[in-house]
Amino acid sequence: MADGDCDASPRRASEPVADEPVLVELAALRAEAGFDPWAAAGGDAFVVVSDDRMLAGVWGDPARESIRAAAAKVAPAGSLLAYADNVAAVRMALPDWRVERAWQHVLRDESTLEGVATGPVGPVTRAMVSEAELEASLREELLDAVRRGPVFAAWADGRPVAFAHAPLRTTRWYDLAVDTVPAFRRQGHATRAFAALWRQMRREGLAPAWGATEHNDASLRMAARLGFVRAGEVFVFCRTE
Repeated sequence: MADGDCDASPRRASEPVADEPVLVELAALRAEAGFDPWAAAGGDAFVVVSDDRMLAGVWGDPARESIRAAAAKVAPAGSLLAYADNVAAVRMALPDWRVERAWQHVLRDESTLEGVATGPVGPVTRAMVSEAELEASLREELLDAVRRGPVFAAWADGRPVAFAHAPLRTTRWYDLAVDTVPAFRRQGHATRAFAALWRQMRREGLAPAWGATEHNDASLRMAARLGFVRAGEVFVFCRTE
């Protein structure tokens, strides 16, 4: 996959958090919080944790105590995001957490998605999610997603089998989440669900940001196939098993 030519590097901590694709999660979390609960005194650095405790983000170089306090609030299956200018400091604050590089992507070529025939696809309700044959973790994710905004599902064999939604948004971007029931993967259903979501969000003036860890080959291949290119790197910290 070819790298994009846009400059999406994080700004310095002394500057505001910019509305850039590589920072979509961090900017959305900060807006969601409405304040910086773990802000370091005398600076613009901060750590913020999502309401559901599944995601945290570190901006600038806050005190290690602030990073550790926020990390302690992250759920066991959650993660914490850092960036090129502070990943070393976060490593020192969280030596027992593993870290993996991820790439954030932007849609450079819309022609593939414009040509997708979505077929039986549409938004799902809370009741539909509750009644669908899904793993418990996916059901919980989707129930929360329906509360936040539209969730589009692609149907096959009379049931919803792939889902696309935007868990985090800024004024320009949305963080993309796509899930497929295991037995229906690699059959084009995720593409159909995402194409429907993309069309809806484009009408609202928002563009997708596709994040994938560097070892998630399936997600990276799908991003490239759909016309996405790299816009910057993010570092994902998770607890060790």
